[in-house]
Amino acid sequence: MALYVMISRTNTGAGRMIRCFTGSTYNHVSLALDDDLRHFVSFARYAIDVPLAGGFIKEPVERFLYDGKPVPVMVYRLELDPERQERLARLFALAGHRDSGLIYDTLGALLFAGHIHRRLAGAYTCLGFAAAVLGKEYPSFRALQEDLHGHEFYQGDLRDRAPDSGDRTDPFFRRRGFIRGTGDTLVHFVRLVDRMCHAGAFRDPVDRMF
Repeated sequence: MALYVMISRTNTGAGRMIRCFTGSTYNHVSLALDDDLRHFVSFARYAIDVPLAGGFIKEPVERFLYDGKPVPVMVYRLELDPERQERLARLFALAGHRDSGLIYDTLGALLFAGHIHRRLAGAYTCLGFAAAVLGKEYPSFRALQEDLHGHEFYQGDLRDRAPDSGDRTDPFFRRRGFIRGTGDTLVHFVRLVDRMCHAGAFRDPVDRMF
């Protein structure tokens, strides 16, 4: 029984921006409980063409590999006892369900690029979620790597470890278009502002799990 933590260098404009501002080799963190490295969970965008609206999502490997470009990754393996495995399985089962109330912390991601850190109940960046699961605080991707040193499981191109199946049924691949995408972004930021104003009233399932 193990938790797999994958740090990746994604081929997106947002990923390049994060790497530019943070000076990190990597820009995204995903978690999995299966060693086939094909099915992860994380906090990221919902749709391929809407970069600023997102939440707690299922992240099949095809989301990383669809454009055929190399995806450098570092994967770490952490042993779990049965109780923690069960708790994480329950938490990960919430991925993909928007009624969980868990949303992507877009404002936090923008602040993180400027080396400013703050916490908002039920709103996470990918790194913030990994930190919550591991019970740590990570000011950078490099800090996460340093903490996980000694638990390396795989390093290299993700395509070599988990080839693209060609499956494009994940909601990520359903393009929203400009009008719907703009609406999604506005709704997302309204939800974030509302969460900031009423953070104390939200029962964060991640906090309750740990």
